[in-house]
Formats: sequence, structure tokens, C-alpha cells
Amino acid sequence: MASPIFQWIGGKQRIVSELMSYVPENYSCYHEPFAGGAAMFFAMEPERAVLSDMNPYLINVYRVVRDHSEDYYAELVKL
Repeated sequence: MASPIFQWIGGKQRIVSELMSYVPENYSCYHEPFAGGAAMFFAMEPERAVLSDMNPYLINVYRVVRDHSEDYYAELVKL
């Protein structure tokens, strides 16, 4: 299971297990309007999802990880 890249103040990571009890068994697409650390997304591992956020830099990081994960990882290893 993947885990959040970021820890956000007010994030859901600490209460994910409780929130999971409210997730319906069947749904067609998960929508996260305030992605932040995307703790629920990573916990749910949905087949289809739409993540969004007002922070364009955050969304860019998620796009880079999605589209260029090997390059991203190689740069992190250098750090």
C-alpha cells in the first residue's frame, strides 16, 4: 500500500481507519476536492479517482509522481 507523500496540518492520516468505515462498498469513481496529503486516496486505493486542490504546486507534484515516478525517485535518492 502506498502512503501519503506529504503530511498536512489537519490531514486525515490519523483518522483514516475510522473514516474507512463510512466508505461505501461500491462506487464508480473516488473524488477528492482537497487532496492535500491524499491520505484517503492512498488508503482506499480506488480503481478510478479524481484528485484536485487549489494549490497548483501540490497538484504538479502529484502529476510528476504519476507520470514520471522513476525520474522523481532518482532525484529524491540524490538528496
